Amino acid sequence: MNMETEVVQALDVSWKDKLLGRNSNGSISSDIMDSEDFVFSDGDILKSTVNGIPTIEFSNKIQNILVKNMETTIVVKLLGHNIGYIVLHNRISVL
Repeated sequence: MNMETEVVQALDVSWKDKLLGRNSNGSISSDIMDSEDFVFSDGDILKSTVNGIPTIEFSNKIQNILVKNMETTIVVKLLGHNIGYIVLHNRISVL
C-alpha cells in the first residue's frame, strides 16, 4: 500500500506580527474595519501646510476610531528580561 500524505503546517504569528496587527498570511487585521462602516464627513480630515510642513488634523470621531484598537495595548521591556503575561497583567491591574 502506497499512501501519499501532504503535510500542512500551521502558520504561527510572531509576537511582533501580533503587536502590529498582522494575520498569519501577512495582511493587517483590524476588528474596526470588520465591524464598522466608515463614513467621513466634511471636516473629519483637514489637510494643510504650516511653514511648508504638511499637516493632517482629524476630528474627535476619527481620532477615537484610530485609537480604539490601541487602548489596551502596551509594550514592555523590563531590563532585557521576559516577563510572563499573567504576572504583567496582575501588576497592571493593580495600578
